[in-house]
Amino acid sequence: MSDVHNGNRSGNGRGTVPSRNRTPSANDTMEDHIQFIRRLEKLEQLGADRIILIGETFGQAAGHVLPTRKLRKIHGQIVLHVTRSRSGRTKPSEIRLIKYHLAYAEGRGSNRERPLLKPLSSLLGAAADKVTDMGDLDRLRQLSESLIAFHRYYGGGE
Repeated sequence: MSDVHNGNRSGNGRGTVPSRNRTPSANDTMEDHIQFIRRLEKLEQLGADRIILIGETFGQAAGHVLPTRKLRKIHGQIVLHVTRSRSGRTKPSEIRLIKYHLAYAEGRGSNRERPLLKPLSSLLGAAADKVTDMGDLDRLRQLSESLIAFHRYYGGGE
């Protein structure tokens, strides 16, 4: 699937902070993606190509290590918040509360799972920090869906 992403690295070496305008690359690491998200003003600016690439990067690393149910629990909390925000029961920015769910998942993870749960927690935490409105919240939901889909594609199961 990586052949879909033919972006260049624009001179950035592995592990460097990516430019907001740089084309995503299949060589990007989870840390590259986390730094990219932190540099955005709004999560809504996160492009579809980047969402797909983040999902692929995570899925390749976590596919045979993490059980899908852990990702689905986190995704379920995001979807619940989207539903509550659409009905006016909560503000989109309160998605930041997802961080304690992420911390719990990371803390409960096995020694084998923790090296993958930590960047997942950092990624989704950074993304949640950028949510200010429904457009941002919808982008977070799409990011979460991408993580689950590519995790499953690369061998993730229960």
